[in-house]
Amino acid sequence: MPMKIQSIPQRLGGIGAALLLTSAAGHAVVAVDGTRNAGEGYTLLANQATTSNWADGGHEALANIHAVQDGDALAVHLAARVQNRGILIFIDSRSGGRTFIPNNLINFGGEEYTLNNLGTDSSNGMTFESGFVPDYAIRIFGDGGTGAFVNTYDLVAGARAYAGDSGAATISSGFISAMRSFNLGLGTTVNPADYSAANEGVEMKLNLAALGVLPGTQTVKLMAVLVNSDSTYASNQVLAPRTSTTADIGTAINSINFQTETGSQTLSQTVTGSDARSVVFNVNMADEITKGTFTPGTDKVRVLFFSGVASPTPGSIFLTDPDTDMVYSGTLVTTGAENDSFGTYKFFNTRSGAPNSGYEYGDDRTFNLAALGSTQTLPTVLFRANSFSIWSNSFSGGQTADQDFDGDGLKNGIEYFMGANNSQFTANPGIVSGVITWPRDPFATGVTFKVWSSSDLSVWTNVTGSADTSDPFSVKYTVPSGDPKRFIRFEVAAP
Repeated sequence: MPMKIQSIPQRLGGIGAALLLTSAAGHAVVAVDGTRNAGEGYTLLANQATTSNWADGGHEALANIHAVQDGDALAVHLAARVQNRGILIFIDSRSGGRTFIPNNLINFGGEEYTLNNLGTDSSNGMTFESGFVPDYAIRIFGDGGTGAFVNTYDLVAGARAYAGDSGAATISSGFISAMRSFNLGLGTTVNPADYSAANEGVEMKLNLAALGVLPGTQTVKLMAVLVNSDSTYASNQVLAPRTSTTADIGTAINSINFQTETGSQTLSQTVTGSDARSVVFNVNMADEITKGTFTPGTDKVRVLFFSGVASPTPGSIFLTDPDTDMVYSGTLVTTGAENDSFGTYKFFNTRSGAPNSGYEYGDDRTFNLAALGSTQTLPTVLFRANSFSIWSNSFSGGQTADQDFDGDGLKNGIEYFMGANNSQFTANPGIVSGVITWPRDPFATGVTFKVWSSSDLSVWTNVTGSADTSDPFSVKYTVPSGDPKRFIRFEVAAP
């Protein structure tokens, strides 16, 4: 017997868009289970006013949306049904953001089409109404069963992350503190007459600090759109509801301008940001760009937080370089007491095959927190490449390049050049078919090498110019034939 979306009797306010509603921090206690329950303190943001054109108006619908601040999180409940379709929720929570979605916006994280299909080219796409410039987005895909698969998007950095299946369990990822979906993708029906009473669907808590919400009272804006599986086609339903037409947006989803729609399609919720400060991270990628290990516009820089006040939520933030000066910056709003340690973090290069698997070399970074309510701008630092001093501190007890930490006959500087780590005996390469090949770590920086040749171990000739360096992972030298004896010496100079 098909199930119906549960409902609870209640007195409902009028339908409205762009409502400004208040909710005191800490007064709500929301259990994130996918069902909006009595006593959780939710306030209605909007009921659906337009009957869905999809699946008889009931199998697929955005029925209503409620919100309430719960401590340091914004709790949102979206009563909905989707079968092999997607729900897009856009969030405007901080300064900046997007005015439209181009077709090349998301270029990191995979499945770019799920949002990029909202754009026609780099200059045109789905345009938001005036005053709504979202910074983040969430996509929930209902698979027709219990699955409700969630992606999150950073619209400023152009990055996507997979958050998990909220139909199988409560998930947490990035700015989502908790999310659970209930009966979202099942084929049960909600009668359009019951849109206002529907209380099953997607429930979530959004971390206000991770969304960049500053201390004090301010407004977070939301918008939900019902689309097909790859966002090339949209239904007639939006929350806040469209009132100008009952026809599907259809394939025009990538060209619709919501500024021309009747009324407003965005919703506003007043929140109170907790005591916090903004921390601005700055990293100079000039060296990585010069070395060819980072490409602006393609590769991205993240800050990964391993411990402290930003871990595990949000866990990381993306940095951007809008003025193309090779200094990438990003802001994290975070709590914590003044002068406490922030925790540990590193900058991360998303390029596939980047040195050290993308992590900058050296110890984790940290700093002490500034006063609450302030903007703490950290000094601009170079993305930390490998260096002999970093390598030596890790593998040679801080010894100099001309010492031999492991006593195997090869100096520390040569082992660093060769990419060894003093964990085992490192052999001096021999002659194979007249050629000597020294391994080379292409990411060993600040070192130079020379190849010397001698017939008597007394007079040495610099033959570096004859060495083959075409392979970035090796240095090869072909020993001249016909000499009765020949000695070859390899020299590395490191700071």
